[in-house]
Amino acid sequence: MEEMPKKSRAFIEGECLKKIAKAWPSNDVQRVEIERLYPEGTGPNWRIRAMHPSLPPMAESEILSQVAHLNQSWALEDE
Repeated sequence: MEEMPKKSRAFIEGECLKKIAKAWPSNDVQRVEIERLYPEGTGPNWRIRAMHPSLPPMAESEILSQVAHLNQSWALEDE
């Protein structure tokens, strides 16, 4: 299996924000925070932890489901 390209926290958070803006143009999300995961094996090593400002749970859940595939695109580089 090919290793995912490693990217910085700032790059991944920026790409998530761009994708969220395209998926939900009327949203007020101005910043995205990711957190590192420590999977066994080769699974994704990050996920979206928070969006700022916070959204109602239903909207947040819908947005997260639309951008969930992004953690399959890049690995968070070692910090």
